[in-house]
Amino acid sequence: MSAKVAVTPVNDPPVRSAGNASAIVVYEGSALATAKTLGLSGYTYGVGGGADESSSQTIVSYTITNIPSFITLWKSGGAQVLINNTLTLAELQGLMYKTIAYANGVATNISWKVTDNGGGSTDTLIDNLSITVNPINDAPVRTSAGLTPISVSEDSANATAVSLNLGSLAYAAGVGADEIASQTLTYALLNVPSFINLYKPDG
Repeated sequence: MSAKVAVTPVNDPPVRSAGNASAIVVYEGSALATAKTLGLSGYTYGVGGGADESSSQTIVSYTITNIPSFITLWKSGGAQVLINNTLTLAELQGLMYKTIAYANGVATNISWKVTDNGGGSTDTLIDNLSITVNPINDAPVRTSAGLTPISVSEDSANATAVSLNLGSLAYAAGVGADEIASQTLTYALLNVPSFINLYKPDG
């Protein structure tokens, strides 16, 4: 007595067949003007599964699924890449990034979806590359309007001190939200012209 056994094939998800980029760790502001490579030039993908898949299936698309909020993505030719944009393999391999001014974040994935033409619910691979943009301390900024230069005659304030009109001056610790929330300011005089004396309001 014998029994027949039928094994119905299922589509296996694609696999990365080459490439292993290192996680990216850089500093805030390190790539504002010029895009830098993600290091994906060696990445290739296969359809996965056995000989039946490799002989009949192809990879049909590479789609960006996540971009960290503190960077932007770019093709090597200069066009910006957004979430849900579909790329060729060559465009994926050439992907570059720019940092965003005053933005930072830790170990967040750039993600993309690789899809074959086998159909079903297992035709997709999600691949990732981690990127960290470490914060740096930014210089304080003046948040109020500029000042009006003072021009007076010699001996015009010998006896009574006159205001420099600095009452509207305002400063912030920097531009990034992390700095504004956690940093404080101190103020120190660096220069007093030789032809005047400065006084506090209490004299």
